[in-house]
Amino acid sequence: MKLFYLNILLSVLSLNLFSQIHTDTIFSCEWNEINHKWETFDRIITKYNNDIKISELVQLKERNTWNNYYLTVFNYNLNNQITEEFEQYWDEYDNKWVDNYKLTYIFNYNGKLDTLVHKNIFNKNSIDASREIMIYHSNGKVKEKIVQQYYNSWKNFIRYQYCYNMDNVLLEEKMSYWNVDDWDNSYYKWIYKYNTNGQLIEKIKKQNYGSYFIDNSKDEYNYDENGYLNEYSLKIWIPWNNIWENSNKIQYTNDANGNVLKTLNQNWENNKWKNNFQSKYSTNSNFIPDKNFINGKTFTIYPNPFKNSAKIEFENPNRELYLVRIMDKDGKLVNLCKTYEDFIIIERNDLKRGIYFIELQGSSFYSGKFIIE
Repeated sequence: MKLFYLNILLSVLSLNLFSQIHTDTIFSCEWNEINHKWETFDRIITKYNNDIKISELVQLKERNTWNNYYLTVFNYNLNNQITEEFEQYWDEYDNKWVDNYKLTYIFNYNGKLDTLVHKNIFNKNSIDASREIMIYHSNGKVKEKIVQQYYNSWKNFIRYQYCYNMDNVLLEEKMSYWNVDDWDNSYYKWIYKYNTNGQLIEKIKKQNYGSYFIDNSKDEYNYDENGYLNEYSLKIWIPWNNIWENSNKIQYTNDANGNVLKTLNQNWENNKWKNNFQSKYSTNSNFIPDKNFINGKTFTIYPNPFKNSAKIEFENPNRELYLVRIMDKDGKLVNLCKTYEDFIIIERNDLKRGIYFIELQGSSFYSGKFIIE
């Protein structure tokens, strides 16, 4: 009994000495154009253990009440490399968490990320959805990334190719789609530009038309006097006017250490900036934006729940190809289509009342759920 008690005491001491748990909360607000005020619509509660993210809870605010939406748990190997993201959704009908999605990270013998595997989970059964395969140069830099979809077998969908200079700085990125039996020659490419400090300041997207390229969009990154990112903007090329036109931008408010305190997302409409949404970070956050955060996408479904139809909106300013899959609660595919638009209309038709899941796979990956009443 004394030995058992001592073991428990040592465990508690060990947790207190080596484990530092803290929680950050991000509140997101949507601009109400009618009332001209910000309205909170969701919050993300992230738990860290020694600054390593271990869980993320997403809740939606409805009628002044916070309702569960998604819960993600992150697992790591002994080298603190992430190995799995395990996601559950909140079942409003049964009031419980239900397994929904798993993203598995597979590393090669050099410790480099080899494959990302996306799996849906229905009735405790894992079903392959898509995967991303990484191919490297001998110096360890990523040479290619191939995205594949699973339909009875793995099928190619998108390929990314990366070009570097002599200093291994990324200068160019190419993207092409799989066309029946080979990669399509009509592809996109991004040209990267940096400032004297090595910070990315511009990324121009061009589309290939046989023997020439046409400008498509441009990402611009601005930094403050301390070198912290304070604004990201997206511009679209208008060929008939021969100008770059504003599309949207994100403004960052940072503390003295470069941690993000607030972000403001605005869209360009009628020749002026219009508030879209903003996010506020808790004061104990040590969040510093990276490339993935900067290029983060928004994904909305409304109304949700719905009776007859709903509209899904997502960011696709360059009108890229997206594959759309809708599945019911049991994992049955109820709709499969492709789109170059930035929205989709869901018609109820003969769909029954209940929870459904939607995935959009393109240059970005979206996943979410909706409810039919």
